[in-house]
Amino acid sequence: MAGDNARAWPAIGQTAVLTVYWALFVDVLQLAFLIPLFRSIVDAVEPDRELVPTRIGQVSSIAALVETIMSPMSGAMSDYFGRRRMMMVSTLGSSMSAFTLARSRTFGHVITGRVVNSLSGSSASIAQAFIADVTTQAERPDYMILVTALIGVAFTIGPFIGGGLNSRFGLGITCYVSTILAFINFLLVIAFMKESRSRPEVAPPVAPRAEGAQASGAAGAAGSQQTGVIAEESASRPGCLGRFCRGLCHGLSPMIWVLFTASMFVSPLSVVFEVCANVYITDKFCGGDRDKGARLFSNNYSCIGISLLVMPLVFYKPLKEAVGFTGTIVLGGITGSLGLMLNAVAPTQELFLAGTMLWAVGFQLLGPAVPVLITRLAAPTAFGKAFGLYRSFGNMGRVIAPIMVGPIFRFSRPLVFFFMAGGVIIMACILYLVATVSGHPIQPVEAEEGKEPSELGLEEPEAELKRNLFGRQGSVASDTDLIQFGNLEGQVLTLGTKNMRRLMRRSVSEEFPRSARPMLVESSATEMSKTFHP
Repeated sequence: MAGDNARAWPAIGQTAVLTVYWALFVDVLQLAFLIPLFRSIVDAVEPDRELVPTRIGQVSSIAALVETIMSPMSGAMSDYFGRRRMMMVSTLGSSMSAFTLARSRTFGHVITGRVVNSLSGSSASIAQAFIADVTTQAERPDYMILVTALIGVAFTIGPFIGGGLNSRFGLGITCYVSTILAFINFLLVIAFMKESRSRPEVAPPVAPRAEGAQASGAAGAAGSQQTGVIAEESASRPGCLGRFCRGLCHGLSPMIWVLFTASMFVSPLSVVFEVCANVYITDKFCGGDRDKGARLFSNNYSCIGISLLVMPLVFYKPLKEAVGFTGTIVLGGITGSLGLMLNAVAPTQELFLAGTMLWAVGFQLLGPAVPVLITRLAAPTAFGKAFGLYRSFGNMGRVIAPIMVGPIFRFSRPLVFFFMAGGVIIMACILYLVATVSGHPIQPVEAEEGKEPSELGLEEPEAELKRNLFGRQGSVASDTDLIQFGNLEGQVLTLGTKNMRRLMRRSVSEEFPRSARPMLVESSATEMSKTFHP
């Protein structure tokens, strides 16, 4: 875009952001190559044809289980080691997985290839965490919806490309093409992707060297105090399970778990639609003719692909500016549920296609809401872990939903679409409530030309203190938070030094080792109080 509508790229640079988008798209695309070929891959290594469906189910279940367990761990490692390093691991792992499948000679090789991909397949979580690192709250929805769109488009066109390569060149060549594509992606990440966050410090800060015996005495007293704290904490240290749960929840608001659980209502939508809609439209509109049903189902997938491409590139940003971020959630819930209901009652093929496109649009409107809200409810140092957990809950939804839908589909086929519409409505309601409760609406503060920040009601030093202190209590802070929270100086005067210690204790505890916290809390609270009422 040019002119007033030109995109203002984040400070990290246009090339770095586009590299992440491209790496995500190619990583998902090369995996989607192989989706229609898994049966052929298993056929080639399993001599008993009656066991092939069982083997495919085993591969899918093992891969989903490994990915569910590893996604939070991969996300947490990206928080510590950096997004770039973990994206390199993800893309290289995808290349190794495709190569293993190309060289498979036994069923164990197939399992190994899928497990390698699940162990390293965290590119979506890493990309979302990267975008969250480099964008502001106002910019974030516009960038997050592109992540959702790229994943959807890759999964839409990938099977067609993979099927075409397989029919023309054979299974082995298709797997090798996927291998080469993933490896080139790995090289591009090395060359062009930048790190969006620095590795957190793990060593306690060193106090400045003081002069005289008074400083030495103070240091000795502080050391004795720290020794007592360490001894006390060692006595009450939780077991392995307690440490694991505490580490899993560290940096995450309790409300974020509601968001993770709610995502299970929408994440299986594409899987359930793929399982049920093909059979439904073949019987209802094609008289049981499988070839005609397959063509009609392909047309539905084409409609989904068009929606995934057009909605984020053309309509999402103007719509968000018109109705607001929470308004897009409401519209997404309405259009998504109405589209699925239209699928259930459509008397013609054309109306069924219209319903499919309608719920695909609603799905796109809801798509960026969950990642954006995650960044409100997780500390910046836990973005990767949060997105990994989000993906794990989505995987669980995709495993559980088909099992639940099977009996409903046998009882009444149209009822399945109403069941999915109910899930979309529940999801939209939860997203709306979380968006309302979790913080301010995402509205950019427009700086007027010729005016200083103080003239707009924004004091830069106070905004910085706000980010450092209050931003860790549940949402990622921005300058507009200052207006909603109120004047920080007045809040500090009300709190006083005693309560300021409590606030600083919460802030410091997320950054520094336990042994250094008491001294840091005391000195920081005293300095903060002196700043505003000396």
